[in-house]
Amino acid sequence: MTDEIRRALCKHNKDNPSLTQKQLQEWVHSNYGLQVSQATISNTVKRSLEYLSLAPERGDVKRHKPAKFPDLEKSLYEWILQYQEHVNMTGELIIEKAKMFMKDMYPVDTPDFTFSIGWLGKFKARYGIKNFRRFGESGSVEMEGMEDKLKSIRDKVDQFEMKDIFNMDETGLFFRLQPDHSFATMQLEGKK
Repeated sequence: MTDEIRRALCKHNKDNPSLTQKQLQEWVHSNYGLQVSQATISNTVKRSLEYLSLAPERGDVKRHKPAKFPDLEKSLYEWILQYQEHVNMTGELIIEKAKMFMKDMYPVDTPDFTFSIGWLGKFKARYGIKNFRRFGESGSVEMEGMEDKLKSIRDKVDQFEMKDIFNMDETGLFFRLQPDHSFATMQLEGKK
């Protein structure tokens, strides 16, 4: 069950306090087509205050464990928003930046906190950060003066015989090629 469904269930239970858990199970089944156990209904009803206090737009999150350092995570998220178009974000980069923020924000009493892969996954889920593949090569070529440059290239190529001309457009130093995947909040365009 999503939090949106749990929220609706808690609201329905609050409006109809005389309903049994069995009746609430049937209500979930008839309204959402889900078969849920009585234990799920019981746990949801116990946590009614939590689910009713949720903002409706956060309904896709299933578990709610608050962040240990919300100010740090907010700063890190703002940093990601600012640099996601310019830098390929990797998990290692985000974790290293989080460690730097930790030292800057808590210089005197730096907590002994491990920024693990598990923390990274929860952070990404909380802020809607996903792994996207960069497509296209937008903005990587200066179009001004392109005709003059192409004429110059054609003049140089005309000095050789056709058998000596090879297309070397996509070759290069691939060991320096940036990854084409990046963590971001939206689809990003690639670069050449």
